[in-house]
Amino acid sequence: MQQLDGLLTGPDGTIAPAFNGLRDAFVAAHQPRSLIVWLDRSPGAILLGRLATGQIDLDHTTPDRLEQAPALHHLRQLLIAVGALPERDPYVAAVEHAIRRHEAILTAPASRRALRAYGMWHELAGLRRRWPAGDTPPAAATAAQDRLRVAAQLLRYLEDRDIPLDGVDQIMLDAWLGAATSTRGPRAAVRAVRVPPRPGPAPP
Repeated sequence: MQQLDGLLTGPDGTIAPAFNGLRDAFVAAHQPRSLIVWLDRSPGAILLGRLATGQIDLDHTTPDRLEQAPALHHLRQLLIAVGALPERDPYVAAVEHAIRRHEAILTAPASRRALRAYGMWHELAGLRRRWPAGDTPPAAATAAQDRLRVAAQLLRYLEDRDIPLDGVDQIMLDAWLGAATSTRGPRAAVRAVRVPPRPGPAPP
């Protein structure tokens, strides 16, 4: 237990109350040998040490930005189970992660802003509005991720050709949709991409 306590001890020489429940869970659930192996080899142990020492904040934001490996998922679920992290809808969280992942493939600031705005204010807002109790169906989250992928592909296509987003018309979009549609994901997601009508001149 000395190695575990050393990992969880903060700069002030004590274990923060938020980690007491996690310590108890490790002690109850692990044989000494398996606990030592986890502490020595698991990437989750490294992240736990950074959380315990205050190098990174104890919230969902930092783990969300990391590669979603099994070790990270296991640690997150433990932290939720012992009350160190709040509960959240895992399917909404998956869509949030998809927004960041697809945003990362874009280089133009305008494209990144457009993708993030679409993801936050259309896809995420829609899920939270329809399922405010946090019981989002997996299929709804999957469909949202499909649409995000298609939107990111379109924005990258425009970036590669130096076409500004506000310069796209429906004819150009239909041509893009018609080219290799099968490689861009489910048909429903691709067909959902439409250029909204542009406002006409203001009345006199």
